[in-house]
Amino acid sequence: MKYIKPSMKFNPGLKKYEPELPLRKRGRKVQSKVDWKWILIILGSLIIIGLMSYWLMVYY
Repeated sequence: MKYIKPSMKFNPGLKKYEPELPLRKRGRKVQSKVDWKWILIILGSLIIIGLMSYWLMVYY
């Protein structure tokens, strides 16, 4: 997760710097990225295993 460092603003009442926070939340949606390469590898291996087991059941 990426940490965003907020800009600092001086607060004269407390005599220290504080982070300047946004007034409202941003409505950002979290996108889940699907890695199609691994899905295809798993699907291909399942098909190969299925064909091999079918071949073993039919011919042996």
